Amino acid sequence: KLNSEIDTSLLVSETVKAQDARLTALYLEGKYIISPDSKFRRRWDILQAIILVYISLVVPVRVGYKLSAEGPYYVLELAMDLYFYIDVVLNFFTGYHDDVEGLVVMN
Repeated sequence: KLNSEIDTSLLVSETVKAQDARLTALYLEGKYIISPDSKFRRRWDILQAIILVYISLVVPVRVGYKLSAEGPYYVLELAMDLYFYIDVVLNFFTGYHDDVEGLVVMN
């Protein structure tokens, strides 16, 4: 009986170590990955929605009246363009929801 208890405790101990190693590996894989549910990502998406509303209102007026962006508006719209370039790169480092498995994929 003593040998079987020792064998069982060793098996449980090794299983726990293996699970810890897998969790550590998953953490390291997702070290530079942004959670799609994070506060940062929500704020980033809200800012993007605000910028899109601005663009949807201003661009038709500019095209219709043949106006160009000048002064502070030029700088603002340049910053918006930069925002969208950064967003493309950021999307490569953001996890996603797997609807089939019901999981958030972070690698």
